[in-house]
Amino acid sequence: MQSLYSGRYNRAKYFGMSLLVAVPIAVIAVVTAESGNEGLQPLFSVITFAALSPITVKRLHDIDMSGWYYFVFLIPLINVIFGLILLFKKGTQGTNRYGEDPLAKA
Repeated sequence: MQSLYSGRYNRAKYFGMSLLVAVPIAVIAVVTAESGNEGLQPLFSVITFAALSPITVKRLHDIDMSGWYYFVFLIPLINVIFGLILLFKKGTQGTNRYGEDPLAKA
């Protein structure tokens, strides 16, 4: 059985899956804030961070980096640069220590 955090995601899959997870959470967060429940915002931050973790770890695996680098997203400003790297850096060609090349399967 494959772990939730094992495998690799290429750039397109990472972007699509991130939107699929983050957009609904963001919409719910905005609606909640508009209704006067701003106190729930930290909860939505934690939910988003947790929900995006398997997606981002798989993207990190694609560029041959450990999933532990996901915690770089907790560092302000550096997280923006790191996020752009994940969006634009080409993954490792061929098999790496985290699995087969997701583009080779296509």
